[in-house]
Amino acid sequence: MAAFPESLLIFDTTLRDGEQSPGCSMTQPEKLRVAQALAELGVDVIEAGFPAASRGDWESVNAVSREVQDATTVNIPDTVGYSGRHALRERVKHPGFELDDTEFNRVFEEFKALADRKKELFDGDIEALVLKTEGSAPGPWRLLELTTVATSAAPSKAFVRLGHTDGRMVERSAEGDGPVDAAFKAIEAATGIGVALRKFEVRAVTEGEDAQGEALVYVEYNLRTYRGSSVSTNIVESGAQAFLEVINRIELSQPPDAGQRDERGGAARIAQAAV
Repeated sequence: MAAFPESLLIFDTTLRDGEQSPGCSMTQPEKLRVAQALAELGVDVIEAGFPAASRGDWESVNAVSREVQDATTVNIPDTVGYSGRHALRERVKHPGFELDDTEFNRVFEEFKALADRKKELFDGDIEALVLKTEGSAPGPWRLLELTTVATSAAPSKAFVRLGHTDGRMVERSAEGDGPVDAAFKAIEAATGIGVALRKFEVRAVTEGEDAQGEALVYVEYNLRTYRGSSVSTNIVESGAQAFLEVINRIELSQPPDAGQRDERGGAARIAQAAV
């Protein structure tokens, strides 16, 4: 009969499995404090995370490995893909959402990126990601880059780079009354579609200082009203994505031989909102 080992090694997975459930995200300093506390408690092996999941995880694993010397730090990727995806899929199913594999994979990638930016994640964050996936227009335009500059001494400026499904990449800059207005004008200049903005709203969809905001855009084009929405922790980006969504719907609604776009150089803004 084999003898029992003389020592017992304690293997802790708090920094990996403990963070896989939605709402349990930790910042890098928080992960480092937890790792140091585990080492002080005498934990022998600390599983620091899954560095391949995101740049934030990679930086956290390296910080723990560098700063915590009283325990062995490892990362084992064999179950994180399943455990993280399984937990999120179950949380998505709870409100009654049904996503195919492609939609779910997109939500999962956006969820990991959001977890890097936010200290806490709530059910509302997940619902917003799902609704964003279900309601987003399929193109043809995509926002590749958005840069805005806002000061009290001069008009705001925006630069956008858009990609089109036909292979075009268009860059435009514009000035406006605030960063959102400047971004809208730059998108109009890039796409060649001018609209009348009827309403622009922003509302918080989750809790906390780093809450996500949903931007709602209502525009009029050729006597028809279009509505777009987008969710992000960056309100200007959210507004730009919502505006681009209505531009996409307008372009997709045009006959193939329409070829004539409204290039008035700016929207007739009936209602404006300041951010």
